[in-house]
Amino acid sequence: MADYQRIEQLLKHLNMSARALALALGLKNPQIFYDIKAEKCGISKELATKIQERYLNVSAAWLLTGEGQMLKESTTNVGEISGSGNTVGMTVSQTIKRNSGQNAGRDIHNPPCPYGDKHFMAELEAQRKLAERQLEVYSASLSQRDEQIRTAQSQIDTLIKQNQEQFNRFMALLEMMQNKTV
Repeated sequence: MADYQRIEQLLKHLNMSARALALALGLKNPQIFYDIKAEKCGISKELATKIQERYLNVSAAWLLTGEGQMLKESTTNVGEISGSGNTVGMTVSQTIKRNSGQNAGRDIHNPPCPYGDKHFMAELEAQRKLAERQLEVYSASLSQRDEQIRTAQSQIDTLIKQNQEQFNRFMALLEMMQNKTV
């Protein structure tokens, strides 16, 4: 399987766009995923590591080579954290022994989360920082949009003034022509 096919499969599994995944990984630009899709480059070890660190159940070996399974066998998704109708994008995982349903349906604290509270809190902190960065980007975008609106309004005002001046000259010429014909 080609690198771009693995990225597409990962995006489909995560139900994310390339841009959303880039933001989740802390990348400034999702272009790397489009370059991989265009076969301009492949999946680097650094990118595979970032993805695997962020999504613990994704196999870095699969990302790099395409061999084996995309997801590690011992981890399964048991839910997503959401708030006020918006999914945060963080998957909570629980290890379940192979062919054993003993942990199925239990919450993440019974048995305890295999990565512990520190990992869970670190993940929440990473999500908070990501939300802050997104807020900064949106704020900068709004500021830029406000400046564009002010510039456009200034141009409109200038055009209105020029139009009024031309209209006044036209009316003056029309009045002069009427005075000459009378």
